[in-house]
Amino acid sequence: MIFKKEQLKTDLWKIHEPWFSEFANLYIIQGSKKTLLIDAGLGLENLPSWLKTQSIVPDIIVTTHSHFDHCGGLYQFPTDCIFLTPIQSVNLPKPALWGLNYLNSNQIIPTRNHTDRIKNYKPFTPKSWKTLGSTIDLGNYKISVIKTPGHTDDSIIFFEEKNRWLFTGDTLYQGKLYGDFSNTDILKWQKSLQTITDLAPKIIFPGHNESFNYLRLQAIVESFLFQLKQLE
Repeated sequence: MIFKKEQLKTDLWKIHEPWFSEFANLYIIQGSKKTLLIDAGLGLENLPSWLKTQSIVPDIIVTTHSHFDHCGGLYQFPTDCIFLTPIQSVNLPKPALWGLNYLNSNQIIPTRNHTDRIKNYKPFTPKSWKTLGSTIDLGNYKISVIKTPGHTDDSIIFFEEKNRWLFTGDTLYQGKLYGDFSNTDILKWQKSLQTITDLAPKIIFPGHNESFNYLRLQAIVESFLFQLKQLE
């Protein structure tokens, strides 16, 4: 299986690359006017073609930050559909900021052989893109784009206000955090976690692992704050 799709809510799907053990969560929100894709995976398989087999053609493609497992597939999409923040536009063409030290062939699940392709992985950058503003209008869904530097300096989250859905990328998820990148900032990350808490989201859809609700939010934030403290 190249990609796996799971419907989470009406108009909302999660997609991942099941052959990669550290896969990121990609999200599709299908609005009444436009369809949004949040994050684009590694870029080893043809995501746009697979999405078409699922009757999904994104109008807007964004990334939560410039790491290989989230931005690697951006180059596969039409350039007029790709939207980046100004700082992402600076970072994306720099492979040194892609976190490639965490990519290795041991993360490949044997059911699908990408071992050689992982060993020879080359970052591809879209030839061009558009500038992402502070809001995304899908028709019946209005999404706020919020800066949350910390994990990386270009990290952003997406907040769908009507349902209070929050898409956090690697700024917050259940599990071990990674904070040893050249553009990691622990103090800013701590402030970004407060930003997430202040939003009081109903459901959090993270960049890795399972989603969780507001009742679990504080415990997961505290886990991240504890881990960040160990990095100081």
